[in-house]
Amino acid sequence: MKVEIISIGTELMHNDVLDVNATRATTCLREAGAQLTCRVTVGDFPDLIAQTISNGLERADVVLTMGGLGYDPDDQTRQAIRQLLHLPQNNPYDPIPGSRCLDDNQPGPDGFLLPLQGKTVICLPGGRRRVAYLLETAVVPFFKARQEAGITYYRQALVHTAGLVESDIRLRLEPLKLTENDQMLLHSFAGQTDIRLSIEASSEEEADTHVAYLKEELYARLGDHIYGENETRLEQVVWNMLRQRDLSLAVAECDTGQAVYRLFLPFVRETERVTFLPVKNRGDVDAWLGLPEMENRADITRWSRTVADKLRERTGSQLGLLVLNQMSAGGIQLLITLASPKGTSLIQRTFGGHPDNIEDWTLTLTLVLLRRWLLANQDTTLSM
Repeated sequence: MKVEIISIGTELMHNDVLDVNATRATTCLREAGAQLTCRVTVGDFPDLIAQTISNGLERADVVLTMGGLGYDPDDQTRQAIRQLLHLPQNNPYDPIPGSRCLDDNQPGPDGFLLPLQGKTVICLPGGRRRVAYLLETAVVPFFKARQEAGITYYRQALVHTAGLVESDIRLRLEPLKLTENDQMLLHSFAGQTDIRLSIEASSEEEADTHVAYLKEELYARLGDHIYGENETRLEQVVWNMLRQRDLSLAVAECDTGQAVYRLFLPFVRETERVTFLPVKNRGDVDAWLGLPEMENRADITRWSRTVADKLRERTGSQLGLLVLNQMSAGGIQLLITLASPKGTSLIQRTFGGHPDNIEDWTLTLTLVLLRRWLLANQDTTLSM
């Protein structure tokens, strides 16, 4: 069952107002097996609300609105519904013909459900507590009842990837056979891409079989670039791999704001196999390792390899990791270097534009380098 969410309220058009209701509704609908096709925000304009609801009914089976209802005579949502039904704009509190109140204990200008054009419109008020209550007591049971009636069975899968750009993922998945009832959405952020599959089928067995097939195809086409599913996080995967191999790691960060340290801090308390150097910049690193200052100004790649390898030696660790963030002629340069007894690996990227997302890229590239090395050296025994 396809659902469209419409958030109503001019205040929601401002950047400093979070649409908490839409987030809560999305979670509830997903857990109820509904397929969300669109989320729209519209201001307090009855004509525009009516048009948005009408457009939603063309795309979805159910349109869920939130906001614009209340005890104020200026009841925007009911005005919009009356406009759609070509009803006179009388007392806004008068029940809309054919509608059903969602809460018998609180009649009046509250949430209601209305069959319309062979589809269903569900209208909720805007108060967070009231929305939460009606979602749990009326909206979710409505969807579950429809699903249990055998109308449609839905399945979803969320797969996480790292180390591939979105365009490459789309190219690899292009031959994937999707039916008209399948939906595949890609969401990329700082070197990671989430792939969300939503499918619907006429039986529970068919739904399970088809989503299993699609997941198998994803793994076959993307391989170990997939690092997990659902709530799995990349940092947890990498940390588990280090712990399972019982590997020790020394880390030095330069001008990153200690991003890697803060990321791993919840896990570091569990073991003493990791060492974070008390350094903040390249000068601190040179001083801690006893490197001549001239090397700090030489070729940055050679300096990074030297530092990563000396990290291992000075700390007695099996792996040495240097994470460097610096300004260059082309923008902000990230250089992540990993040294082991088998050699040195390196990732280098340059970013132009605003630096707000550099920390996310720093963490992703660091985790990707560590994970790729661990995957490539699964059967290798390392000495200090």
